[in-house]
Amino acid sequence: DNAITLIKAAFESGAHSIKFQYRNLSRCYPLSNREEIGDQIIKTEIIRNYLSPEKISRLTDFAKNLDLNVGISFFNLEDINDFKDIKKFDFFKVPSVELVNYKLIKELLSFNKEVYISTGCNTENEIINCIKEIEHFDNWKMLHCVSNYPLNLANSKLGYIEHLKNLSQREVGYSSHDANWENCLIAATLGAKIIERHITLDKTSFGLDHTTSSDPKEFKKLRRAHHFTF
Repeated sequence: DNAITLIKAAFESGAHSIKFQYRNLSRCYPLSNREEIGDQIIKTEIIRNYLSPEKISRLTDFAKNLDLNVGISFFNLEDINDFKDIKKFDFFKVPSVELVNYKLIKELLSFNKEVYISTGCNTENEIINCIKEIEHFDNWKMLHCVSNYPLNLANSKLGYIEHLKNLSQREVGYSSHDANWENCLIAATLGAKIIERHITLDKTSFGLDHTTSSDPKEFKKLRRAHHFTF
């Protein structure tokens, strides 16, 4: 029910697309006594917010009926096989932590849909090596990202957007974990053609990502302002 409400809010704000994030629980965090404290926190959140492939498929149909494009992020190559109709999705997203997972990236590129690759958590050499590995494909773009939660304005390194554009020789985007939604407008002004921003019903809700998200009211402000950015 919350997902449906968020999809409606994204549509009403003027968003172009929505994206899900999927982890198969048995593959993501198998039973182990070696988990660290951070792993336990993330595992609890993933289990609490888990949506099955069947539910994601139904929500995808709901969003498409609103004329929204729908994408999904994967962290594991095998997780792709949990979806019977993978080509139902309009685009794919490679999370920052998987930028060097070339098998996953190339499998997603093989579906001939747009693939967005987030650069946070990686060195410039790793970013350059990824670009070299996939440069013969046409259907990908890099998203500048700094993986702090929340990201302070002073640490956002938005000047890297132009540099990333030169490295990849194609359009780039910005994956926002900012505390302030206005930073997305600065990113757009500096050349980001795709803006990824989390949406929440309440920024004070319990959970890991709410403080780095925008509520529907902020989303509408962002979309209105974005019309005047270019």
